[in-house]
Amino acid sequence: MPRFAFYHLVNVLNRNRKRPCLLTLLIISLLTTIIIDIIFINSIQTFLYPFESLSCYRIENLNTFPDISQINPREGKTIFFHETSCKSHTEGKTILSSRQACAVESAAKSNPHFDVFVLFTSPGVFINNNTQSDRSIKALLTYPNIKFLHVNYNNYTEGTPVGNLYKSGKIETSYYAISHASDVLRYLTLWKYGGIYLDLDVIVMRSLEGLHSNYAGAESDDNVAAGVMNFASDGLGHFLAEECLLDLSEHFTGYDWGYNGPGVITR
Repeated sequence: MPRFAFYHLVNVLNRNRKRPCLLTLLIISLLTTIIIDIIFINSIQTFLYPFESLSCYRIENLNTFPDISQINPREGKTIFFHETSCKSHTEGKTILSSRQACAVESAAKSNPHFDVFVLFTSPGVFINNNTQSDRSIKALLTYPNIKFLHVNYNNYTEGTPVGNLYKSGKIETSYYAISHASDVLRYLTLWKYGGIYLDLDVIVMRSLEGLHSNYAGAESDDNVAAGVMNFASDGLGHFLAEECLLDLSEHFTGYDWGYNGPGVITR
């Protein structure tokens, strides 16, 4: 065999032998990257939204604000805010940020004939250590129409369309547990009592008293926001609130931030 032909044959064999090796290395590299990404994403999700982020919901018999079950909100004259983190329990006293306090105060000042309820899922009491949060809360408590109340999440959802959803643990194991707990709670509160729900970053500039019932804010041309809502306690409003709860009960999704809030009212 001529020398050049021998070299050519060797080169062909080497090329054919290398191709499977390169393909194998490529597949291994791709799989390794995917596995690392999955582990990294799950680690970040677990760090940002841990299972225990709602652990205070299961605490019983702690000194805290009066429970909402002890009062009877006035029909058509109520504004609700929800604070669904466990920050107040973690800090050992009730906590509100300056932005949250500003939202509550704006609602109370603009609507003096409405009762403004701030509902805490975390146990906690007001202790004045003269922090910024303490000073804000102290100022809020001077308004006669602002009331701080506690919500026992288990009792609150018991016997409702979302009772089994909470018992299933899906809310607690959600990637966005605090946010999704708030999503469920806002629809449930309006189903129970009717009235107005506002997010704790909504600033009220004028009275809401003249608005008709059963409305929600527009987020875009295609989506309805869940940060401002009003449902009547009966009729169409109660029907809409129940439809939202039934949607949550059947289609709650823990890995999508907006699916259980604006997604529900939009659908």
